[in-house]
Amino acid sequence: MADSFHTLPHCEFDDSLPINQHHEPITAALRAHQVVVVCGETGSGKTTQLPKLCWQLGLGEQPVCSVGSSLNEG
Repeated sequence: MADSFHTLPHCEFDDSLPINQHHEPITAALRAHQVVVVCGETGSGKTTQLPKLCWQLGLGEQPVCSVGSSLNEG
């Protein structure tokens, strides 16, 4: 039972979302930098897919990965 606590679940990525076309460069940026800003259109998958990517990289094991959203109407 204790072993299952440290096993990360498999993440499914939705290939139909535009954000997943940039999986590799985002992964590289997350590994190389403390802060990464990702911009994309509404509905591109930022809010749903980026947390999965962080989790897959092991960043979800501690409170180091945060996904925020901001609407720029200007």
